[in-house]
Amino acid sequence: MINKKVFILLATLILSSALLGQFNIEKFSNPQKYGWTNLQERYDAREDLLKRQKLLQIYEMKKIPVWKNMLHSGIMPGWGQFNTHSYTKGQIFLYVEVVLAGTCYYFFDQSYEKYDLYKSATYIGDIKQYYDDATKYRGYAQGLIAFTGLIWIYNIYDTYISTEEYNAEIWNGVVNEFMNDKIEVSLYPMGFEVRF
Repeated sequence: MINKKVFILLATLILSSALLGQFNIEKFSNPQKYGWTNLQERYDAREDLLKRQKLLQIYEMKKIPVWKNMLHSGIMPGWGQFNTHSYTKGQIFLYVEVVLAGTCYYFFDQSYEKYDLYKSATYIGDIKQYYDDATKYRGYAQGLIAFTGLIWIYNIYDTYISTEEYNAEIWNGVVNEFMNDKIEVSLYPMGFEVRF
């Protein structure tokens, strides 16, 4: 019976020998494949690569992670929009959620108040009226809770869009500041493409 370690070692040796047989060192080390015809072109390509790496590092430091910003908006409506300097949208989301939450609280309070009156009522007409009022206010409150949840979810989605737009603006600013006309940037709704 073959030991498990010996089997793994043999399989690794067989696999590596098969891969080494296909590896072509001349093709790998040929500078002509990059279009370089002399040493200066190689140095220029290296400088260009270093500039692009610096550009990406600056962008990575300035951008806002989308998931983190969406988490902020999940905790408090408008927080993600405030992070992306969309202050008006952030205030609107925050105020709408506060008003809706206050209105929900009011209707729930009215529902409990009418229910307490229903429990203590002795006249049949009052019992029916208080019960109907309690269920009506409870229905209003539940409908507003659902609407509040939808607004909150839309707030998180809007944070995603706002963050993508903010990061695209950051990228364009970094490109304009450091590279001028050496990079072609194409913006799309779900991201951007860079051609060096």
